[in-house]
Amino acid sequence: MTTLEKQQEKLNQLAKKIKLEKEKIDKRFGHEIIRRLDLDYANLNQKEMARIVNQITSSLHSDDLTKNNSSSTHQEGSKSYD
Repeated sequence: MTTLEKQQEKLNQLAKKIKLEKEKIDKRFGHEIIRRLDLDYANLNQKEMARIVNQITSSLHSDDLTKNNSSSTHQEGSKSYD
């Protein structure tokens, strides 16, 4: 096996490890959301999951906007006009 082939094999193995780690995070994250929201697996279908995801992302986006607006207001208020 050439050096290039060995490096490619290492790269492929690393890509597999990264993919597996992402899958673990996805599962843990999903389980944590289900647990914290006290969701019933029996009632959790694709439509319900999409609704919940939309609510979470909307909430996070509005929080981000609030923080950004608050941050820019503080920055503008702290400007010094000499």
